[in-house]
Amino acid sequence: AGLARNLRESGALPLFERARADGGLYGWQGQPIDVDLEALLASTTIREIDEHLTRRFFGFQTVDEYYRDASSDQRLPHVRVPLLAVSAHDDPLAPGRTLPYETVCSSDHVLLALTRHGGHLGWCDPSRPFERPLWVEEAAASFLEAAIAYAGGEKKGAGDKGAGRELVGLRMAADA
Repeated sequence: AGLARNLRESGALPLFERARADGGLYGWQGQPIDVDLEALLASTTIREIDEHLTRRFFGFQTVDEYYRDASSDQRLPHVRVPLLAVSAHDDPLAPGRTLPYETVCSSDHVLLALTRHGGHLGWCDPSRPFERPLWVEEAAASFLEAAIAYAGGEKKGAGDKGAGRELVGLRMAADA
């Protein structure tokens, strides 16, 4: 009910209705798509919205096919440059229990930073709850500095300012 309310209140509903009245809805590659607006508005889960709209918009036959293609875990073994993945254990779309820990731990290039809380695409700094979270930016900048320094042959340790942390062998995991 809340998800459907968001569709109505966001202004998306009139766009769907107008597109349907103008001859139909089209996916991202211009393909005509059939959307059951009533079923979409009755959706109570993200999976139902993905079934009734998202997978159709992107041209997938099933929602599971969409999820498989959209998931990054299949691409992690092919990463050959330093990659920082930041996630929250309480993420409702990619919960901590579903993360590919074994794949990450077997990679020399991927570092997973996992927090207990943060939801999906957002963390709040308790001292600044209505501003963007600086710690995520600082962690990403520190990682980038370390990756650049490592690529340049500097291989500085955690105590060295400006280089961040040594990349080799560093792994972070949930303790939740």
